[in-house]
Amino acid sequence: MASDQSGRPIDRVIVVTRKTELEELTTRFNTQGQARFYLRQAGMNFDPVKAAHDVYHQALDRVMGSLPQGLKQLRLDRELVPQFEFGSDAVIALGQDGLVSNTAKYLPYQPLIGINPNPALFDGVLLPWNADDTEKVLGLTIAGKAKRQAVVMAEARSNDGRRLIAFNDLFVGASTHVSARYELTYGGRTERQSSSGIIISTGAGSTGWLRSVMAGAAGLAAAYGDNSVPTVPPQGYDREGEQLFFSVREPFPSNTTGVSLVHGVITRDRPLVVSSRQSRGGVIFSDGMELDFVEFNSGTDVTIASPTRRPISWCHKRATWAAKSPAGLNSAALHSLRGTMPDCEISFDMSRINFRATSDLLMASYWGAGRSDEFHRRAFANSFCTAAYIDGNQVGFGRAITDRTVFAYLADIIIWPQHRGQGIGLQLVQALIDHPELSTVSHWSLSTSDAHGLYEKLGFKASTDGRYMRLDRNPE
Repeated sequence: MASDQSGRPIDRVIVVTRKTELEELTTRFNTQGQARFYLRQAGMNFDPVKAAHDVYHQALDRVMGSLPQGLKQLRLDRELVPQFEFGSDAVIALGQDGLVSNTAKYLPYQPLIGINPNPALFDGVLLPWNADDTEKVLGLTIAGKAKRQAVVMAEARSNDGRRLIAFNDLFVGASTHVSARYELTYGGRTERQSSSGIIISTGAGSTGWLRSVMAGAAGLAAAYGDNSVPTVPPQGYDREGEQLFFSVREPFPSNTTGVSLVHGVITRDRPLVVSSRQSRGGVIFSDGMELDFVEFNSGTDVTIASPTRRPISWCHKRATWAAKSPAGLNSAALHSLRGTMPDCEISFDMSRINFRATSDLLMASYWGAGRSDEFHRRAFANSFCTAAYIDGNQVGFGRAITDRTVFAYLADIIIWPQHRGQGIGLQLVQALIDHPELSTVSHWSLSTSDAHGLYEKLGFKASTDGRYMRLDRNPE
């Protein structure tokens, strides 16, 4: 079995595709002939649509024909990516630039290769390879010879614990893109607004939606004699930059809504908070995946900050990209922490956690009886969580309730039944205690009825009643 740069096994290659314009028209009108008739009746030329379809499928044939025979192969449509569970895979995105971002945010750690099927049609900013490069770049990826470059991604987190990640862009507004009503807080100021939505762009997405926004603003200003507005994002806004840009689309000035907070830079210390003021129809989606959304209706507050960690690998001609951890962590925390047991990985990336399996297992435990999914969503969102993985599959979970300065309480340390007795719980707890963000925590405590021996190995001492245990240590 092959393995990537991180040493994880690769036994399958997945080629992510997107329907061509002709395929979408054929779905709508049942046959190519009817699609041709429709376009011609509308005064449109069918030939370029058919030519682009043919070029795409020729590229797809070359890619599929270049895949190693010793690995399993799967073709996956873009629409199925949000529901698909990736495993020991190398992933190829064959399509326009947006397909890379559509795919990347759903990959917990798998290497991703962007291939441009039609360089004459697509810019290829995120597609450094052509179909004829497939065998070469896939071999490079599987051999683990690619370099790495960090990428900052955007995170939207709601006040009820829901979370959405964006590789390129986040959109906050109405699902129909008509006027949305909300309150925006940024840089110590708050303003009620009505607009067709807010776009938040990452460095990787700065040549996409953000570029369109800036080009439109520059064109409008130029029409009134002002040529000072740049038409493209500043050169310093790159994929590694610790910042995001937000832009308000078509803000409407009125007696109750303002237009003074329409553009700005988001950092970890300067987040953007948006509070919905509409009863229905509000959404947050990322990277153009409008069907994979979080509701944004009255009572919902969403905080958007940068950066967030997403351990993807993007095989580039110059480098392989990997998502970047929050600023302030040392190098030991910039990657998933490896356990001492072979093939066991301890990770602090909450987006990788299998919520369904974790919640069900906790509700079946003696201490979690009576809880609900909503209980766990809120608990996880307000805790410092970690999980254990073997071959990319989650096998354990734990969290610390902490002020990240002095005190931490360990809770919900649980291992999947078939993996108990192998020391995974010990690794989970040790990883929490050793995490750089908790380095100053001197007082650790927990409650247990049956795992005293586990915690004693880490220096915890039982209280007089035998239920509570405590660890006091000198902070770093």
